Amino acid sequence: MPRDTERVEAVRYRAVAEIRRRARLMLVAGDSWYADVETDYCSYDYEVVPGMQLAGWVEQRKILGGSTHILELFGSAVMFGTRVLEYVDSLTGVRLLNTDDRIAEYVENEDPVRQENVLANLRFNNRDVIEGDLFAGRTWKGLERSMEARQIPGFDLIVCRPCGVFMFDPPEDMGLSEAGEVYSPIFIEGLRRSAEVLAQDGIIMSTVPDILVRTSGGEIRFIPLLTNAADYQDQLNEIGLGLALTMDRWVRVMKNR
Repeated sequence: MPRDTERVEAVRYRAVAEIRRRARLMLVAGDSWYADVETDYCSYDYEVVPGMQLAGWVEQRKILGGSTHILELFGSAVMFGTRVLEYVDSLTGVRLLNTDDRIAEYVENEDPVRQENVLANLRFNNRDVIEGDLFAGRTWKGLERSMEARQIPGFDLIVCRPCGVFMFDPPEDMGLSEAGEVYSPIFIEGLRRSAEVLAQDGIIMSTVPDILVRTSGGEIRFIPLLTNAADYQDQLNEIGLGLALTMDRWVRVMKNR
C-alpha cells in the first residue's frame, strides 16, 4: 500500500473513532445526535423528484397505490403536517436518544398549528424511534427488528442529515483532497447501509455534510463534502446506486434498475 494511501486510511480510522467518541460523550450528557430539539421539526421543502416536494410526493404515491414508509436517520421523524400524515404508512427515526419528551416540551409555547403538527407526528400510531449510534451494527439490527415487527418490507423514503458527525479536526498537514479521501468513504458507507433497508423503488434524500479542512495558511474552514454529483457516481455505481445533486446541500440516491 503506498505511503499516502496508508496515511489516509490511518486518518480515516481516527475520524471514525472520533465520531464514535463524540457519540458516547453526547449519550452520557443526555444530548441528541447533532441537533438541538429546536431543529427537529424542520421544513422539508426539498424536491423528492423533479417538480414535486416532499408532501406532494407522499400524497401522490399513496393515491397511486404505493406504500409510504418513511425513515429519518439522525432524527426523530417529526416532519409532516396533520393532513399529510393521513397518507403516511409508517414513521421511523434513528438517533442517539429518543428526544420525544423534549420535543413536546419545546412546542408547548409554540404557535397552536405548529404545536398540533408536531404532536401529531409524536402520537402517530405506526411510529418508532430507534436509539443508537448509526456507526454501530447493533443499531441497524435494532432497526431491522422494528421493521420486521411492524411489517415494513423496505422504506420508500429515507431522509438523512449527517451534519455534525463529520466535524473531525483534521491533522495540520491535511488538505482538501486528502480530506475528501478520508470522509467520502464514510459517507458512501452510510448510503450503502441505508440502501439495504430501502425499497426497490425507494429514494434516499441526504444533506451533504460539512467537513473541516486546513488551508495552505493553516486556517480551518468548513466546506461541503460534495460539490459535484460526479464526485461520487463511480463509487455508488459499484454498489448499485445512482446519485443526483438536487439542490443546495441535498442529494438524491436511488437503486439502479
